[in-house]
Formats: sequence, C-alpha cells, structure tokens
Amino acid sequence: AFLAWETRNVTIPELNDSKLIAFSIYTVTMLCVIGVPVVTLQDNLPDIAYIITSFVILTSSTLTVSFVFLPKLIQMKKVGADGEVVISTARRTGHNNTTQPTALNS
Repeated sequence: AFLAWETRNVTIPELNDSKLIAFSIYTVTMLCVIGVPVVTLQDNLPDIAYIITSFVILTSSTLTVSFVFLPKLIQMKKVGADGEVVISTARRTGHNNTTQPTALNS
C-alpha cells in the first residue's frame, strides 16, 4: 500500500498501478470482513469453516493477481488487423516519451 501511495502521481501509464492495488486491497479487506465472522460462527462445524477459509484465501489471492496483472497482459499483447501480434510497450522512440509498436512474427 505504501508503494501504491507513493506512485499514485506517476505519469507513465505502465507504472501507475495505484488504483488497481487499492482495488485489490479493498477486495481482500471486504472478503476478510465477511469471511472472518462467518468462520467464527462456524466453530462447531470445522469442515464448513475450513471450506470458507479456503474460499476466502483462494478468491482474494486470485482476484489480486488478476486485478494487477491481467490489464498489463491485455495491453501488452494486442493482435493487429493483419493478424500480427503487436507488443505496444516494447520500445521507446525517445521523442515525447511515446511507444513504437513492435510486431512479432508468430
């Protein structure tokens, strides 16, 4: 959370992940706020408590990884109109800090 706060005003879109990290923290917090009381109420049923705990852990970690890395993968790999795979953040041109798309032969 500290790094997300420190990099919140970065102008390079590839490095500005603070909103996604904040959304991931919010999701984990909400799953814990809901999951912990439910597990606490299920003290007499350890199997149900184990299933709920596993669900909260797996869901929160999967959603966190998806929120942070899935947009980067989608942005990085785009298919051009002619069927070529275009990597949009592969090479900087040096003029106005813009990116030059690089085509990969599949």
